[in-house]
Amino acid sequence: MRTDPIWEFGSFGCTGCHSRLLRDLQKANQSDDNRLAFVQGGNLGTRIVHLTSKVQIIDHGSFLEAKWELPKMPFAYKSAPILIDNAGYSDCPAIIELFEGVNKTSPISKFASKFRSRGKPLPQPIGRQVIETYCDFRQRGVEVARHYKEALPFPPPKIDQDRESTYNYLVSRSHLN
Repeated sequence: MRTDPIWEFGSFGCTGCHSRLLRDLQKANQSDDNRLAFVQGGNLGTRIVHLTSKVQIIDHGSFLEAKWELPKMPFAYKSAPILIDNAGYSDCPAIIELFEGVNKTSPISKFASKFRSRGKPLPQPIGRQVIETYCDFRQRGVEVARHYKEALPFPPPKIDQDRESTYNYLVSRSHLN
């Protein structure tokens, strides 16, 4: 079952699996406009399925949670902007320069090696291009996931049918410690 992120509630991190990444983001706090980009790899390339609005890091004691306002569902994986595919194509071509020198064989493996759980902001011109591309896809009305499984390249082994209860349970754990 894929629990994190919980798009419907503008939440990431409640499972505790990404605490190091969120702690790094909290420490860096380099900008008042920290945003998270969620990237999904799959058979159609590595795609940006969601870009949050400004995030706030909430310390629940036993875990950190990134929260953002105006929660929206992510793009359906099949419709999301391509960051890189194995042919070397990108809807955000400026990002390619960040992983050109990585010692891997395919463009997707180079991207994955460079960006796995990245907690640092992109250089401004590249970040702007990613934001502009993402916003352009949103404005064009590209297909948005109706359920979290549509943001994935294939369904998970188990599908959470009550994500609101899951979210409430995860957040309530902070009061148990």
